[in-house]
Amino acid sequence: MRQTEVLQSVAPDQIEARLKVLHPGAVVSKGRMESKVKGHLLDGEWGVFDLIHRIHVHHTYPNFIPLISSKDISVLVTPWGKLPVFFQVVTARTGPSTYSQSFSVFGVLYCHQISKMTQQGDDIHVSMDWFLVSHWLFKWMHYLFDRRLARLQREQNAEDAPLRDRRLDLRKRGLHFVTDEPDFINANDLSDHVILPKNCLPARVSVEGVNEGEYRHLSAGPIELLVRRQGSDVVVWPGLCPHEGAKMDADNLCEDRMTCPWHGRAFRPVVFPKGGNAMLRYLGLGIERDGEELVVKEA
Repeated sequence: MRQTEVLQSVAPDQIEARLKVLHPGAVVSKGRMESKVKGHLLDGEWGVFDLIHRIHVHHTYPNFIPLISSKDISVLVTPWGKLPVFFQVVTARTGPSTYSQSFSVFGVLYCHQISKMTQQGDDIHVSMDWFLVSHWLFKWMHYLFDRRLARLQREQNAEDAPLRDRRLDLRKRGLHFVTDEPDFINANDLSDHVILPKNCLPARVSVEGVNEGEYRHLSAGPIELLVRRQGSDVVVWPGLCPHEGAKMDADNLCEDRMTCPWHGRAFRPVVFPKGGNAMLRYLGLGIERDGEELVVKEA
């Protein structure tokens, strides 16, 4: 496991004492939450670094600008709702599967939280500790914000569940990802990250049972395609996003434009005429039509 570039951070058991020296009127409260979610630890970590999916999957950051990024540290600014009010959020990997996040709310309440992940079978155990500090006049905000943080974590766990389930299924089918060593740089790069298993080619996908105008999600081993019969033609889109493995189906189409539900990458179809020589290039592969089959081979 790659070591963090963060050279120094305050130990969790020392944070409360360190924060209390900020001001004689400072008051600190602590919160803790533990959860267990299905998935692979690498995908749980990838979710921490992958900022882009928060726009498409979560409602945490409707928009943001990553002002500073390194492999282990991110500094971003995000608006609060529709108001011209902005938060700066600093996130850092401080150790193996350990992450810290810091931000201030209107300058009167500061939050520092620490997350730790461990693999337990097919589950990820997540422990979160957070510290809230303000002047004692604003201590009433601690209770409200504490409840908000816990609710936000539960919501994000539920929204991320389909991503973790999908990636775990792909891993069991032999696929891997460039982001199996995730960081803030590679996790926010929209190039192809899916790595197919060896010896999976050539593969043949039959379109014989697809009716006129019907959309069908078909697969052969790790290869997934969305197809539609159009007269004697077969219209084909990628059914697995080559970026990070999202499943793409007819629900993700708009006027024949396929959009990945995780990160917004868009794909146009290739029309395969009967007896024609069209080719879809996808994940470094070449897909051609042979009668009522789509033949997938190395490009």
